[in-house]
Amino acid sequence: MIRIDNLLKKYDDKIALNHLSLEVGKGVIFGLLGPNGAGKTTLVSILNGLSDFQEGSISIFELPLRENIKAIRQRCSLIPQSLAFYENLSVMENLRFFAGIQNILGSELKEY
Repeated sequence: MIRIDNLLKKYDDKIALNHLSLEVGKGVIFGLLGPNGAGKTTLVSILNGLSDFQEGSISIFELPLRENIKAIRQRCSLIPQSLAFYENLSVMENLRFFAGIQNILGSELKEY
């Protein structure tokens, strides 16, 4: 259900994911473990379309990630480990921020 081939993610000159390849099949329970700085959060952010990558390919549900992020997001989601609201933002600013992450913008946002 998740296929990652030769994934490269860099932040300036720092390599966060160095040509990672991974496959997680349907019905598999998969744990992502590693020390701080190993790239776990970076990978999860990429899989949820919150961060981009430089090289490689990702497919989820046999759909290429970049071309199908909206369809993929309709079938899965991200649950942060801590409260995900920003105290320095108002309620509306928080709602607009998280709507933007889901690409809910403009007139479509007003419907919610």
